[in-house]
Amino acid sequence: MCANLTTFDDECPDDECVLNEQDYAWIEVGHPTSVAFSRAIVIDVAKLDAWLTNGTLQRVNPAQVPAHTVIKIIAIAQHSRELSPEKKTFL
Repeated sequence: MCANLTTFDDECPDDECVLNEQDYAWIEVGHPTSVAFSRAIVIDVAKLDAWLTNGTLQRVNPAQVPAHTVIKIIAIAQHSRELSPEKKTFL
């Protein structure tokens, strides 16, 4: 399952998992960012790799999300009102 990161502001419906620069160095200082559980999709890894190869998606730097942040995201996702029970099985 994939969920993108998006700007957390008054228009953002995804308020369950807000991250900052301490969670992931890619996030700019003072720019709260939310995990967009409402737009999460289940996707085949080969398709994801193809999107990275053809430029549909871009790799971020650092490419690896810290383990403590992944644990935080999964813990919140398990109780998210935005994720269906089917999507939660992929956690």
